[in-house]
Amino acid sequence: MVKKSFLLRGSLILFVSHVLMRILDFAYRVAMGRMLVPYDYGLLNLAIPLQFMIVLVAVAGVAPSVAKFVSKHRARGDLEKVSEVVSSAMFYYSIIGLGIGFLFFLLARPIAIYLFHVEELVPILWMAALIIPVTIYLAIYSGTFQGFKKMHYMSYSFLISHILRLVLAIAFVSIGWRAFGAITGSMLGFMITVPLIIYLYRKLRVRYTKAVFKTFREIFYFSIPISITALATVLLATTDVFFIGAMLDPVKVGIYSAASPVARFPITFSVAVATTLLPLVSESHEKKDNKVKGHVDESIKMITVAIAPMVLLLFAFGGPIIVWLFGSDYAAAVQPLKTLTIGVAFMSYFVMSSGTFQGIGKPRIPMYVLLGAVLFNAGLNAYLIPLHGINGAAIATAISSAAAGFVSLGLVKALVK
Repeated sequence: MVKKSFLLRGSLILFVSHVLMRILDFAYRVAMGRMLVPYDYGLLNLAIPLQFMIVLVAVAGVAPSVAKFVSKHRARGDLEKVSEVVSSAMFYYSIIGLGIGFLFFLLARPIAIYLFHVEELVPILWMAALIIPVTIYLAIYSGTFQGFKKMHYMSYSFLISHILRLVLAIAFVSIGWRAFGAITGSMLGFMITVPLIIYLYRKLRVRYTKAVFKTFREIFYFSIPISITALATVLLATTDVFFIGAMLDPVKVGIYSAASPVARFPITFSVAVATTLLPLVSESHEKKDNKVKGHVDESIKMITVAIAPMVLLLFAFGGPIIVWLFGSDYAAAVQPLKTLTIGVAFMSYFVMSSGTFQGIGKPRIPMYVLLGAVLFNAGLNAYLIPLHGINGAAIATAISSAAAGFVSLGLVKALVK
């Protein structure tokens, strides 16, 4: 009962914080959608997915990997090893983050001009590159909080960064910086949050030690499939946007981008469950106490009960929601919203399954599932967008997301029997 209580309590803490973050993210997107014309809003939504993908390549596997090894060594009572894990990750991943950020900065112009044929995108991508080294620190500290089961610490840092992102973006767009101001506000929101996270980390009383490359290598190898999975997750969610940008125009990207974040709201709860589930499964797997199946079954029930009403609400009232949030210029996003919502419902089970696979030390399984879904999605987008426009993109993503959810859920149920 203690473990189930923590699973529910931790999931609810993170769910509330993720809901608040979603609200803040919606507020950011709605404010930008209303303050920017669809063309500028389309530029912003070409830059943000690229930024997220590069960040994911650099750090997406860091937080779950650090959480996995921190919880593993805490279960053994080895706090010296916990300090070594955090310090080693901090030193070596910082070098990697600086290198990837610099590379993305150099590639910004070729991406903007040769891929999307929009030179105005160049300074926006330059600004997006600056956030990459900062996210290294955020990911390591978040993984440490997760490993210590300090879900409220994670929540504080997430919420502060999103509040700052919204406020600063509105301020910069208001003075005429357009899409560049929106991405600048996002970048500064993360940077200003770093001191708060350092303060929370010090409350754990984990000391910094000498970085050990062997320890980092263990974390790094474990993180590779997680990073690939995270990258594939963003690709699955943004392939439609990139295909619309390449095959149609920025205005269509802007309209479609009003549907996508709204449709993905139900997945918020499954992210909270997966984040809480990982250290539980890791500890149970390390102690061999045969409780992994119980944790998984409990998670499936929680997700099903939580997301069903959210999906039905979005499907039934998608039209008024879109028009109320973004205005009548985005009314064409209503049908894509309804279609995407169906796929997101099944994708929620993939998210939960990924946390389970990572906790038992098998992060490659969700990686393979999602890579297959991404390739399938790309093929469907290429075929359906010329036939049905942005509605075709939504159909392709919904089908691919549902396939990933079904396959991963079947695999995790079979594995934890």
